[in-house]
Amino acid sequence: MKRLQVPIALLSFIAAVFSVSCSDSTLNQVAKAEADINAACATTFTVVAAASTANPPLISTADATAIVQVLLQIEQADRQAETATQQISSLNTSNAATVLAVLAPIETAINNAVQNGAVNIKDPATKTKVQAALVTIQTLVNSTVALLQAVKS
Repeated sequence: MKRLQVPIALLSFIAAVFSVSCSDSTLNQVAKAEADINAACATTFTVVAAASTANPPLISTADATAIVQVLLQIEQADRQAETATQQISSLNTSNAATVLAVLAPIETAINNAVQNGAVNIKDPATKTKVQAALVTIQTLVNSTVALLQAVKS
């Protein structure tokens, strides 16, 4: 699971550097949100990894694996969104639609994870931490989608 932390940190750094270099303020907000999504995934991963390696484990291996798989889906789609965002200098209806299409799998994955991701976690403190981390990702995704939909409209 530790191998995931390096790519997420690197992608967060790249997106942060990119967000500073954009001239379009909405595009800057989207790029920052993409970096924040990566950072939130890293935080969630850390919480899940710590809970699954605690003695005794605070989360089952099956539950940890399911959550990590969702995080990987989100990270992969977010990487695609970052790539699409980096290729534009100003948001318009067309490229906003392109980035929205890339974000659609993230939106679906995180909404499912928020509803079901922490359901089977028996330790109340761990369940709360995981649920809060997933909701943070969901909030970032929803705000990014709202920004892009405003441009697309």
